[in-house]
Amino acid sequence: MDNWGTYFDYPAEYVFGSNDGDTDQFSFKLSFAPPYTTHGSRIEFVVRYETSVGDYWANNFSMNYAVTLLLSYEDDPTQTSNNNNNNIV
Repeated sequence: MDNWGTYFDYPAEYVFGSNDGDTDQFSFKLSFAPPYTTHGSRIEFVVRYETSVGDYWANNFSMNYAVTLLLSYEDDPTQTSNNNNNNIV
């Protein structure tokens, strides 16, 4: 969240039955936290896979993986003012 000024390790869970012979799937959650909860905030991450043979890293070809927070706001019909009635000719 802060260009790698800090980092945290988050564990992933193996998705049971996900092995297709070539790949396995894992599940993890990333959470935006204050002060990084504004539109456009990013979480960059890499994946480390620990095995008995050694550690393996996936970093999207040195570009890191990223998730961007995109906030959307819908118009609230109760707060929309209808001033068109003042323009009757």
